[in-house]
Amino acid sequence: MKLSDMFSDPPVGKTSSLPKPEATGWTKRFIDDLAAKMAREVGYRSGEALEPIVTELGGRIVTGNVPETGSTGYVEVEEGGKFLIALSPIPGTYRNNFTIAHELGHYFLHSRLGEKPLFATRQAGHRAEWEANWFAAGFLMPAEEFVEEWEKAKGSIGHLINRYQLSGGAIEIRKKTLEELGHKFD
Repeated sequence: MKLSDMFSDPPVGKTSSLPKPEATGWTKRFIDDLAAKMAREVGYRSGEALEPIVTELGGRIVTGNVPETGSTGYVEVEEGGKFLIALSPIPGTYRNNFTIAHELGHYFLHSRLGEKPLFATRQAGHRAEWEANWFAAGFLMPAEEFVEEWEKAKGSIGHLINRYQLSGGAIEIRKKTLEELGHKFD
């Protein structure tokens, strides 16, 4: 049996006739603050599973095989606001947690909470992709909380990986981004 035979859901990396996301043009700081606010509003607590949030919003998550595109995932928002987040099984839980939040970024920012159908993959270097990354980081690791956690952990990346259930790369990029936004770390 091939690995791809084990998955009945749609393959990650498919194409769609739905429109691609359009960038909002909002600043990194505005998106960061908005993401933290949205996390609070939907009841997300850092380090917890994202699946219940996706379900509550009318979405579902599937894990499927990765065709030659190499995509780590996509989001497809249909007319009426239902949406699908598809993930690759290859990156693992910590990387997929960021991917889920990234796809939620497209849902919140570019689909306007399901008002606009769209299809987005994680392959492009377009502004909308940057915005979804900014959203994911702010949603998963709210700025003030992250600075406090960093200081409590004395900068231990391992501690923060466990705390946020994210990759070390995501933790390091978050610190750098927050420094760029004027946050101070000891």
